[in-house]
Amino acid sequence: MMAWLFIVLGLSGSTGTSGAAAQTPQKLGQGVTVTPAEGWTSAQNVWNVGPNALSLRMSGVLVAFGADAYGGNTRQLLDEQLSSTKNQFGSFRSLPAASTTVGGGLAGLKILFYGTSDSSDLEGELVVAATDATGVVMMAVAPAGQLSRVQGDLDAMLASLSVPR
Repeated sequence: MMAWLFIVLGLSGSTGTSGAAAQTPQKLGQGVTVTPAEGWTSAQNVWNVGPNALSLRMSGVLVAFGADAYGGNTRQLLDEQLSSTKNQFGSFRSLPAASTTVGGGLAGLKILFYGTSDSSDLEGELVVAATDATGVVMMAVAPAGQLSRVQGDLDAMLASLSVPR
């Protein structure tokens, strides 16, 4: 799921759409669902996140949601995902992890980050939660300065997560 960097660089100026994603719950792994916000389209043709995941885009911003079996806790999941993300950048900075909630009050952790790769400045948001042997990840990436434009949509999609417990 983290092999997104090269695709983001190619899409940083893209505003094209490839058909609206249905505003109905979309299945991820482990029985988890997420409902895309209005105006977001499938990004599967440019960011294939594989099984148990969904990628979406809007105006050059990419977001992926994934859920799969996971035996660790939320902090371990964050550390693993953050390590993988850092490796995609020549320069990387992040804010400290903050507590958040997703899908009906499930406790999670969120990190905002900024990085540079091939002279392109990118910003992103990583949100993770783990419960009952299920790990849930949301990764959003955008050209620097663009993520705040869709923060409301990202928050709404995180709130829409349905994680069986």
